[in-house]
Amino acid sequence: KILWVQDSVSHGLWMAPTFSVTACYLHLLGTMATTPWASIAWSQVASLRHSFIAWVGFHGKLPVMDRLVKFLNQPLPTDCSLCSSAVETHDHLFLHCRWSRQLWHHIHTWWPSKVKLASFQEFVASLK
Repeated sequence: KILWVQDSVSHGLWMAPTFSVTACYLHLLGTMATTPWASIAWSQVASLRHSFIAWVGFHGKLPVMDRLVKFLNQPLPTDCSLCSSAVETHDHLFLHCRWSRQLWHHIHTWWPSKVKLASFQEFVASLK
């Protein structure tokens, strides 16, 4: 990364009459593709705490039981905390648990949308 920045500097990128932190940041950021969920996670109506939890969730890194068992290396019950009928995975907790399905049903009756609930990857892809 440092070599890339030095190469950019040697090609006169920073030879403008005034230095701009914004221009520097945008150049270093490059042409990153935006994610379909970014506008949802970082909505201005959500608090920062909720935005952060949504961001971690969209990355699939929330501490659900199947992830905790992997990291803690201890025998823990992996049953879902809400229904106790399946292993608590990211997909199950947010899409397949009976509590989640009821919640999604209520959301769809209040606000019809075309999100797909087969898997979390399909859900995120359908947010476009």
